[in-house]
Amino acid sequence: MNDMKIKSGRTGRARHRWVRNQRIQAARVVMRLNQAERRLERCDTCHKPTRGACVQHFRYLGKAKDADLVKVECKSCDLRARVAEYRKSKQLDNTLMTASAFFVSDEKILKEPWMQGDDRREQRVSIRDRLAAQIEYASDFWEISAADEEIYGAIANIEILVWGCAGRVVMTINGKDAEDLSVIFDETSEEPRAGRQGIHATKEQALELLEFLTARSAEFKAAIQPKSSVGLL
Repeated sequence: MNDMKIKSGRTGRARHRWVRNQRIQAARVVMRLNQAERRLERCDTCHKPTRGACVQHFRYLGKAKDADLVKVECKSCDLRARVAEYRKSKQLDNTLMTASAFFVSDEKILKEPWMQGDDRREQRVSIRDRLAAQIEYASDFWEISAADEEIYGAIANIEILVWGCAGRVVMTINGKDAEDLSVIFDETSEEPRAGRQGIHATKEQALELLEFLTARSAEFKAAIQPKSSVGLL
């Protein structure tokens, strides 16, 4: 009887320690989440509130779950940094191209005859406010937009088709200087049709990659072979 009481007492103490440790771990998780949430509330560059709209910069040392959050920026500071880098290196990325597309579209729409009526007054004010917020990048955006049109024109000449198992087919072209361009194909079109999916290159690098691919389309078609080790999970 005494032995049973001693064992039962030890089991009870072990259970108590386990429950306490679980609560401590849960409290630490909540604390880290709260710290992370507070980290996202302010921009590390301008120190202004992000108001729920921020860009997070991570450093990956291994798996995605082990990524370190190194910087939090509001969208304005992130765009300013990207434009500054573009002015130095002419490096294009999806964020810059999307921002330029919206800016150029707003400027064009504002000049349309159907936009001049009284019923469009509030819309014109809204568009002008958006343009004013980014007016310092106007020349950059028009230059990027022109580069985007050139790249799209070159993409249209690609005649290679790669079949995928599901969804749209995406081909990534890697260059010798770590530049890359991803092209997404529309396999439902009767005519060859594709568009830019992702980019990390200058305009000249992107056009060079596309010219290289187009000039060797027959070689690429002949070289494409199915790989049995690749499949769906």
